[in-house]
Amino acid sequence: MKRPESHQIDELAQRVLKDALPPDWVVNEHQNDYGKDYLVEIVDDEGELTGRSFFVQLKGQKNVTVKASENVATFSLKSKYGKYYCDKVRDVPVFLVLVDVTKSVGWWLFLQGTLDNDSRWRYAKSRTLRVPLGNSLSATTA
Repeated sequence: MKRPESHQIDELAQRVLKDALPPDWVVNEHQNDYGKDYLVEIVDDEGELTGRSFFVQLKGQKNVTVKASENVATFSLKSKYGKYYCDKVRDVPVFLVLVDVTKSVGWWLFLQGTLDNDSRWRYAKSRTLRVPLGNSLSATTA
């Protein structure tokens, strides 16, 4: 039996994400994934749980499209997910984490904030998200 490539890509993306987060943060994987892969709770400098949490939608790809001249990586998000994040998941922030598993690098984007700024995506099948390369996973503690 051969393991599907998509499973391998997903596992590599998970490794990049978990290695980038501070080890004391609590990362809970959602077994029933409906657009939210993890619920992460932040721990303060004294090791105390803060009660501040956020969701992560993890997307691993072999070769992420990077537009170096614009300093962004791009990802196409289906509008049905955007509507879910903006209209239904209002109490907890949702971050897209886009990982290039070939290079073991990733970037994050606050989805509700990004989508709320321009509603034209609601009338299309998808929206191309522009993830700033400055939002590197290597700088998550900041």
